[in-house]
Amino acid sequence: MHFYNILFAASGNAMQQHRKNLFCLLRFPASSGIFVSIIKTYVSDMRTFNSKCTARKEFGYMNIALLGFGTVGRGFYELLTERPLSLNICAVLARRPLEGLNCMVTSDFYKILNEADADIIVEAMGGLEPAHEYICAALRAKKHVVTANKQLMCAYYDELTALARENGVSLRCTAAAGGGIPWLSSLARAASVDAIISVSGIMNGTSNYILDAMSRRSMDYAAALIDAQRLGYAEADPTADVCGLDTRRKLVLSANIAYGVSISESDVPCFGIANIAAEDMRFFEENGLACRLIGHAERHFGTISAAVEPMLFGADAGEARVYECGNMMSLCAAHMGRQSFLGAGAGAYPTGSNVLADCRAIAEGCSAFYTDSFTRAQVDNSRAYQRYYVRKQGCAPVITAPLSVEQAHVMCREEGVCGFMAAIAE
Repeated sequence: MHFYNILFAASGNAMQQHRKNLFCLLRFPASSGIFVSIIKTYVSDMRTFNSKCTARKEFGYMNIALLGFGTVGRGFYELLTERPLSLNICAVLARRPLEGLNCMVTSDFYKILNEADADIIVEAMGGLEPAHEYICAALRAKKHVVTANKQLMCAYYDELTALARENGVSLRCTAAAGGGIPWLSSLARAASVDAIISVSGIMNGTSNYILDAMSRRSMDYAAALIDAQRLGYAEADPTADVCGLDTRRKLVLSANIAYGVSISESDVPCFGIANIAAEDMRFFEENGLACRLIGHAERHFGTISAAVEPMLFGADAGEARVYECGNMMSLCAAHMGRQSFLGAGAGAYPTGSNVLADCRAIAEGCSAFYTDSFTRAQVDNSRAYQRYYVRKQGCAPVITAPLSVEQAHVMCREEGVCGFMAAIAE
């Protein structure tokens, strides 16, 4: 009697649970009915799975529904139509009719969800609602989701990641931090193989443009802000950029992925650049220092410190050489050391390219969030110490002895926002 050893290595969605391959080593007589039955079932399942993969990936498309056709949405659409990459836009959600699009265009999201046969929902609307409602509905309908919406991801991080896991679909947001820089995806890969000690960087192009203009062109703050608004770098209401709120959201996403945690945006202290003055810039120039708005997080003895604040760098530091609207994000890992990523932090095509990269990753089989699991964590800035430049109104600036980040930010809140402070990079 002949026996066959058979190794089944199934990776289809029907056989895949929690992204683990199912391996079954079976030994049966060749003439047995169970052998024939198993072979028929296996071949049938794999034919179905392979035909779907072939249709979607190799010879056909994964269908994409695009929600929003503003700056990011249009940039993504144009990039995709230039290089389809086995991806097809089957529907666009827009307030008004759009000419020249060969797909469904509607203002009714649920028409898209129920009729468009989309595999991936790309959210490029911005804001919290109705984007939150639509993404939740898409995940519950077992659609993959790609978004560039950092505000939404920070506000509903726990809920959205849980929904993606429960429904076995992917949730990607690489463009939410770094624009065109593949920061979050690179950070996730590094965290999967090494312990991340710290993440930091220039995460907001508007604030960097203002600081660079004040430094290299000797503009005052008000003039630099007006110039940034004229060029479209700053919004009419620049609060999120100059007060550090935009940087804080990107930092929260970065820390969550780096450390496998979930921290609240409100727990991260934030001090922006709105109160910087010409006298501060003169002091920095005289002492060979460059000021940049930095988001930074670090693991300390099992706790995580995180803050957004101006920081002073020597002229030879990489951050000091990031000009205009550039972004620079860095990670420091236990074995890999420091790695930095430099590029455009905003714009239709840079941001659209990361949205497209996320869609491509899903088409190639990425079926999870950047981190498999996370725990709720509190920010503790009592163990992170730095020296600070501090200028109180009507007083000469001073360089402090090392203060905890917590002490420095409490001091600013208690004394009122009437001067300027900046951490000194060591």
